[in-house]
Amino acid sequence: MFPTHCPVCGSDVERVEGEAVTRCTGGLICGAQRKESLKHFVSRRAMDVDGMGDKIIDQLVEREYVHTPADLFRLTAGKLTGLDRMGPKSAQNVVNALEKAKATTFARFLYALGIREVGEATARGWRLISVRWRRCRPPPLTSCRKYLTWGLWSLRTSLTFCRRE
Repeated sequence: MFPTHCPVCGSDVERVEGEAVTRCTGGLICGAQRKESLKHFVSRRAMDVDGMGDKIIDQLVEREYVHTPADLFRLTAGKLTGLDRMGPKSAQNVVNALEKAKATTFARFLYALGIREVGEATARGWRLISVRWRRCRPPPLTSCRKYLTWGLWSLRTSLTFCRRE
């Protein structure tokens, strides 16, 4: 018997027909989903943020320092120094790694968003489609919140277009 509510946030859980797992419907309001989403975002195969491990993400979410991937890029060494087992040098290294991650490829960024059914191969395929969109380039990653919004909007719009074709 599957649970009817998420044990973390209390949201309903659903099981999509044909899938073996049940999923919390809470989205990013669910602390567990938020943590896993952020862990994926900073992972080596996604944005590759060196020094930003699971335990740091757990603390950042639990202390409510971070709610979205964009929030990661607003972290300061001072704020990170307040975390368990994080000294000034380690904190500065993480801030530097986050700065370095801003220069990622579109494919890695798209994969890092953790959109269901968009793996690494699909994200690389979008690079080919994005050649047509050169005139619609997003703002630099330094304005990360706008970039995330643009990325999700353009992906949703493009998927809708592709489904019609």
